[in-house]
Order: sequence, then structure tokens, then C-alpha cells
Amino acid sequence: MIRKLKYVFLLFFLIGLSSCAGTNTNLTKIDNNLTTNASTERPTNDFENTTDQTTTTETTTYEITTTEPTIETTTNEITSNFMTTEQPTTSENQKTTQPITEEPTTVQPTETPTEEPTIKEPTTQVPTTQPTSVEPTTVEPTTEAPTIHYVTITFSNMAGALGTTSIEGIAGNPFSLPDDPTRSGYVFDGWYLEDTFNTVFNINEFPQNNLTVYAKWQKLITIYFETLNGSSSTPFVTGLPGDSYVLPNEPVRSGYVFDGWYMDQSYTTPLTLSSIPNNDTTVYAKWVEEVTVIDEIIAVLENDFGFTCLNNVCELEEYSWLTYTFNLNNITFTKASIDNDSSGDQQTKTEIVVIDSDWSVEYNVSITYLSTQKASMRVTGNGLTGSYKVRSFSSNYLSESNMYDDAIQFIDGPYGSGAVGLLKYILQAADLTLDDLQS
Repeated sequence: MIRKLKYVFLLFFLIGLSSCAGTNTNLTKIDNNLTTNASTERPTNDFENTTDQTTTTETTTYEITTTEPTIETTTNEITSNFMTTEQPTTSENQKTTQPITEEPTTVQPTETPTEEPTIKEPTTQVPTTQPTSVEPTTVEPTTEAPTIHYVTITFSNMAGALGTTSIEGIAGNPFSLPDDPTRSGYVFDGWYLEDTFNTVFNINEFPQNNLTVYAKWQKLITIYFETLNGSSSTPFVTGLPGDSYVLPNEPVRSGYVFDGWYMDQSYTTPLTLSSIPNNDTTVYAKWVEEVTVIDEIIAVLENDFGFTCLNNVCELEEYSWLTYTFNLNNITFTKASIDNDSSGDQQTKTEIVVIDSDWSVEYNVSITYLSTQKASMRVTGNGLTGSYKVRSFSSNYLSESNMYDDAIQFIDGPYGSGAVGLLKYILQAADLTLDDLQS
């Protein structure tokens, strides 16, 4: 019984050792028959027979199997000295009285352990190859060569325009805008990303993808100035809506005076635009027939003095024998009195004074009375200064002084009765001078 307890103790010791090693242990119990011959001599007495007894002792071998690492523990057959059964001694008195008997022979087991049980220490298999330490290395970053990617920028809305229509380049490379395009009748107003012209196109490098941009155009507005039989060419001005502009030079038309620009040909709305309108516009020249100083003097002669004018020659017959003639072609003013003896006084008289453009006066008179008495005189002078001089005189019945006085009255009488006075009065009414009539 004691032996069995020792083996149980040993078994628990081994189990504890396996647990300390941190391994899962599978125990396989291998039973071997361990036979221990133990001879126990019992005294022979009357009550017992001497009997050979063989004590068989079980020897158990425990194999402990472990994994990672495997610890194998083997217990050899152990024969313990403590397993020997103590033999009782026989007293001397009994020796003499008991019959001699053959001592029993103790049969020894074939395999008797002579050594203390040994326990194999678990062994850890050491790898034969020592791990090599890897020195940390710095991996230089590698930059892949960029892929060359060509893109095209297309410049659209260029119908009728002169300029660049596309540019090709490498994506990401610097980019600059081409020269501004030109288009007749339009002003270029920039590049835009949409055909609605919302976002201005303004980049400094090529984009990653093909791109189309759109030209914005502003139409030039034209004001046409229709001269209507005036100058041979029709002037015009162009500009953007809202721009200021300058009127062209006034046109010229023979026999007419330019009287301004009008928005309509009926000349009801004058041109008052101070800037270019939103749409093309045509305005029209108004012409007024040219009024010269001759026209002006004719108007005065006809309207204020009753002259009748034809081909710039105006006449006024004050009496049947007295007429005034203003010849505007050669700028001479004539007063003529012709008496053909219509009254029957047997006297004829022709008296004429002519004032030319520089107020020079030429007076002549010729009188015939009763066909035998005759007189004549010539006087010259200046109507502005009022100085006159007799240039010739002839008479067989009238004195020179009498004829001179009559001549001065006829030439420059007061209150417009003379030719010089009437001419001055007409020019004053027309607000003109003889010099004006010659221009």
C-alpha cells in the first residue's frame, strides 16, 4: 500500500512538472508487470503451515508526451529498497522447538531496478540556424516619369474672323493666349468657357483635357449720314453702343444750304443723339435752297418796293415816263426819265443816272424844245460822298447852273427822290451793301 502511494505521488509530481512547462500533456499509462519477489519468512508454528509466498509488485512506466517542445519522460523499472518486506525474527526459544525448515527462496524479478528513478528534463530544440538580423534600409522614393499627355484648346465662334483656331500642347505646360482675332464690323471682347459668355477663359497652363473656348464679339453700330444729292459719298461713324461720336463735316450742295441732320426724311425730328445707339441708324440731310444776297435784295425789291424782277433784273415803273431799274447781274442802278412830249408842250427830255457797284455816278441829260432849242449836260461824282462835277454842258437857251441844280435833284434829291437816295434806302431795307452784292 505504501508503495502504491509513492507511485501516485510520483505521478502527480510529473503532472505538475508538465504543467509548469506550459505544455499540454497527454499521459499514456503503460502497465508493465513488475514482479518483486519478496520472501517473507513467517515462523512456523502449530497453527500455520510454512508457505512459500510470492509477492508480485506492479511496476508502472509513465510516458509523458508533450508538443512544442516534446518532453519525454521515461521511468525505468524501479525496484525500491523500500519495497522489501521486512522479515520477522524468531525468538531463540522458538528456534529450538520449531522444526528446521528450508528457508523460502525469494524469487527475484528478471528486471530489477537498481537505480533511483530518473526524470528526463524537457529539452527545447534549438534551431541550428541562427536568425540573421536585418539592418534597416532607407528606401529612396522613386518618381515615375510623367506621361506626356497632349491636349488641344479649340477657339470657337470664329466664323468670318481672322485668327488662331486651335493650339496643341502638353498638359500642365505653360500656356499663353494667342493674339486677339479680328472680324469686320465687330470688336473682339475676350474668350469665354461657354457660348453664353458667363465665365472668362483665363489660364496660364494647358489643362488636363481638351477644351473649347468661345470668342465674344460686339457688333459695331453704324450711323449713316444720307446727304440726299449732296456730297457724292455718304459719311458714317461706327462705334459700340453708348460710345460718344463726332458728327462728320457738313455736306455741300450747289444752290442749297445745309440745314442739319434729321431722323426722318420729312424733317420732323432732328438728330439729337449724343452717343452711338443700339442699332444701325440712318439720318438725313435737310437742304434749304441757297439764299444769296441777290435773292435777298430781290425779295426786298419785290416785296417792299414793288419792283418786278426777271433774271436778276428788277424794274419799277413809277410813272409812264419814270422808271427805276436794278440790274443785279452787273450791279447797276438806273433812273430814267423819258418825256416824249406826250403832254403836247413840244419838249422832249431824256434824263438818265447810273450808279454802279462802287457808287460812281454818271448823269446825262438831253433837252429839245421847239425843235430848235437844245441843251445837254454831263455830271459825274460819287453817291457815297455826295460830291459831283459837271463834265460837259451845252445849251442855247438854258443856263448851266439851272441845269446843274436839276441834275443834283435828279441824282441825289432829298427823301429818296434822287436815284442815290432811293438806292440807299433799298440797301438799308435789305441790310446789305453794294459790296455784299458783288460777293
